Amino acid sequence: MSRRVSVNGRGAVHAVADCAPPPSRGTAFFSARSRHLPVKTCESPASLDQILDSGFISGHLSPTTPPPAGYRYPKEATARPSDAGEEASRLSEELSGLQLEEGRLDAADRALWEERYITALEEAFRGDEDGDTHLHLAIIYGYERVADCLVRLVPHPDFLNLRNSYMQTPLHLAALTGQAALCRHLLVAGADASLRDRHGNTPLHVACARGDLLAAQALTSTVSNDETREAALRYSLPPSLALPPLDEWNYQGLSCLHLAVLTGDRRLVAHLVSHGANVACMEGKSGRTPLHLAVEAGNIVMLEFLATMCKADVRATTYGGLSGYQLALLNARLDVAEVLESLGAAPDALPESDMELSDSEPEMLLKADLSDVRIGGLPLVAAQ
Repeated sequence: MSRRVSVNGRGAVHAVADCAPPPSRGTAFFSARSRHLPVKTCESPASLDQILDSGFISGHLSPTTPPPAGYRYPKEATARPSDAGEEASRLSEELSGLQLEEGRLDAADRALWEERYITALEEAFRGDEDGDTHLHLAIIYGYERVADCLVRLVPHPDFLNLRNSYMQTPLHLAALTGQAALCRHLLVAGADASLRDRHGNTPLHVACARGDLLAAQALTSTVSNDETREAALRYSLPPSLALPPLDEWNYQGLSCLHLAVLTGDRRLVAHLVSHGANVACMEGKSGRTPLHLAVEAGNIVMLEFLATMCKADVRATTYGGLSGYQLALLNARLDVAEVLESLGAAPDALPESDMELSDSEPEMLLKADLSDVRIGGLPLVAAQ
């Protein structure tokens, strides 16, 4: 029986029989700590029609731009460690050389070749103290050519979904470091865009939180047959790869559209809506829609954009029954309230608080019949 290479959830590589099912992914691994990358904003053009080109129809993505001034590398190093890139480069070249040798092997040499190949894979995808493989590290420190090479050389897409100690896959890190072209390469190669990090964020959540339109485009555009063919993968993928869900919450109850609205980037918001994001999606904690977040942020331009261009409902209410108009009043933003009213919102007054008791109410409560009130199944007071 022939053997193939597979990988377990902790980064260990092993050979398994061809008939064996692929091992399940584990829960290991790391976060790019203290990666406080700047959130990008951009001005909106005059109409929605001007902002819907994904960049993959009209042209290729531009190369990743250099890190901004003051950028601290994720592992809190003062500079990129050269040995990390050199080691990853050495391993990628070794794997590339072994794959070139594969076509010239005879039966006697194959067993030795498989042993060398598995050893090189295990070294390349073994996690460090943070669970980061050499692919994670190449992405973190910006060795884009090495990362591309490692992606191209993996024998199975499970290698692309290994997580570090903070549950981040290479795709999370590519989105977090603004490497849109690498995001696309990973997605085309079969990386799972639905996996979550320890905060419940998919890679698309990460891109939207950073206001990164290019990365969001890379993660939401359908993979074409031409892209799959050009990738020259060593394994087969389903005919149609699943794209990341747009309306799922992270562990803070926020969807990708909520996060995009908070950045103020209208082109990113338009891109998500044009790809199916629900503009009426309510966040998980208090039921605020994206429009409610724009109201609370006092972002009148975003508010008008959501209401007019994205057809958001200005009368939508939260779980507590508060409208956007009432939220504006609560935040002392009369200017926002006036805009909402001009857009068709009802000028509802704020509800009276249930906690504001009149002088007679405390006495009435003391006289109330509490015999039916129970706590933990036990009566609060003995029945008369």
